[in-house]
Amino acid sequence: KKNDIPFMEVGGKSLLDHPLVKLVEALVNAVSTLHLRLSGGYDDVLHASLLRESLRQIWTIGKIGPQNREDKTFLLNLPAAERVLLDEQAFVEAVRNCQSGGTQQHLETLWSGIHGAANGIDSITPKLLVDFLMQTFGLTAAAAQDPEIRAGLVIVQRILSSRMPYPAAGRDGLEQLQTALHGPDQGEGAA
Repeated sequence: KKNDIPFMEVGGKSLLDHPLVKLVEALVNAVSTLHLRLSGGYDDVLHASLLRESLRQIWTIGKIGPQNREDKTFLLNLPAAERVLLDEQAFVEAVRNCQSGGTQQHLETLWSGIHGAANGIDSITPKLLVDFLMQTFGLTAAAAQDPEIRAGLVIVQRILSSRMPYPAAGRDGLEQLQTALHGPDQGEGAA
């Protein structure tokens, strides 16, 4: 009983809790934040914090981030991690300070992928944005070998189709996508 009302939990975790959904949400938030910066709607305090948290999630989840422990620790401990995507000099410095070529490649892909998506957001639908991010970060290719990634991609597509039956394009679509990936669970069930 909860508050004297009998209840039963069904399904367990929300689909929104799947690590790949969290990763897509972090990538989409990074794209959105950078798009706001490019279009003049960026707030230095609010959006820098969101971008910093998005980068930390990307690096913590680990599907596309650094595999080298020292590099991961270095990136997660950057005091102003958001500068890696906002300032070319900070980006170059981060690449230079990472020991692994894989981490350096990750940072270069992160820079070009997030900047490319942010620059093209006005003419893209949420589904195309997610597809672009999945391709850019190698998750589509990795799904062929990794059942967890394959299941995560199915969950992401399921969320998009159930929560965004009529998606808009451009900034409105980006906002719909952010809400769909972050909003309260609407009964999609467990993974």
